[in-house]
Amino acid sequence: MLKKAKGNILKKVLDRRVANEQIDMDELNSSLILRSDYTFVFYQLNKVGVSAGNETTETIADGNWEIKELSQEGATIRIFGKLARQSQIQNYYTAKALR
Repeated sequence: MLKKAKGNILKKVLDRRVANEQIDMDELNSSLILRSDYTFVFYQLNKVGVSAGNETTETIADGNWEIKELSQEGATIRIFGKLARQSQIQNYYTAKALR
C-alpha cells in the first residue's frame, strides 16, 4: 500500500490519526486512522448538553478498507467492519473489587 500511496493524496493520511473537534452547546471529537495494512479504526466521543452535564456516548468502529478510485487529486475508498457504541454494551471485563 505504501508504494501505491506515493505521489497521491493517500500519502498524507496513511498511518496517521486524522481528527476533528467541534465544541458549541455539545462537544464532538472524532478521529480516523487508515492503516497501510488496509485496516482502520474510528473513534467518536459525543457529549450532548455539556453545560448541563447530560449524556456522553462513545463509538468505536474498526475493520478494513479498500481503494475504489485513486488519482493525484483524490481517492474514493470503501470502509467495512463493525461498529460498537460503548455506552450500549455491557462491559464484561469490569467487576467489583473483592473485600
